[in-house]
Amino acid sequence: MSENAVKKENWGSRIGYILSTLGMSIGVGAMWRFPMLTAKYGGGTFVLAFIIISIVAVIPAGWAESALGRKYKRSTAGNLEAVAGKKGKAFGTFMAAIPMCLAFYYPVVMAICAVYMGSTIGGAPFLNDVEGYYNQINANRPLIYAIVLAVIILTALISLGGIKKGVEKCCKILLPALFVVLLVVDIRVFTLDGIRDTDVLHVIGNHEADDSGNGAVAVKSTFGIPADWYSVERGDVYIAVLNHTSDKDSLQRFADWLVEDAAKSTCTWKVRLAVAP
Repeated sequence: MSENAVKKENWGSRIGYILSTLGMSIGVGAMWRFPMLTAKYGGGTFVLAFIIISIVAVIPAGWAESALGRKYKRSTAGNLEAVAGKKGKAFGTFMAAIPMCLAFYYPVVMAICAVYMGSTIGGAPFLNDVEGYYNQINANRPLIYAIVLAVIILTALISLGGIKKGVEKCCKILLPALFVVLLVVDIRVFTLDGIRDTDVLHVIGNHEADDSGNGAVAVKSTFGIPADWYSVERGDVYIAVLNHTSDKDSLQRFADWLVEDAAKSTCTWKVRLAVAP
């Protein structure tokens, strides 16, 4: 071996490698977008498709990539070059370029998440106007840029620590902390006032409060987010609701949405309601 050869660093422990792999796999999409899409597109069906794809394609691909790295101990492009020559190298280069492209916008996503986290802790009522609050945050460019810069600097410092003292050490702290936060959030959600009494969501004609004592709740839209129209499913019933409007363009957009949204539902009964002022 040449005296100038660089000694490659290895993982310090098995648990460090596992947590680091999880850290690379779990992202904002898995934490927030996945539950949203699960609720939107039928719950169990969407999760089943996700599980099948993971078992058939994602997990074997991850094992294969890990095995190539352990055998050839080269870069992504180098590992695939050893297997498939120049074509493998080109494909490996493309794969390596994907996370680099993500790095151009992901710090911005992290910055916005940090702002929302601070807003949540501070008790900001952003659910009252979700779109307006997001636009307000997005308009505060100096704050976003400052957090992005801090994220880049922090990432660089962790990377300078290398595998053992940087990435692995960081993941050993942050991944357990993530699961603790999720557990705290779950406990908080299931201990909210009235959560046990609201087992069925009733859509009430004019959105007035229901004081009949049957556990019904008045809603302006799904999850309390204001909307011109929305839909809910309870059991085998699909309900689409149009808030009052006399605007022809809004009515046409509602009609277009209704055709598409109702087609996605597998419920036997489908009901359309219009809310009077």
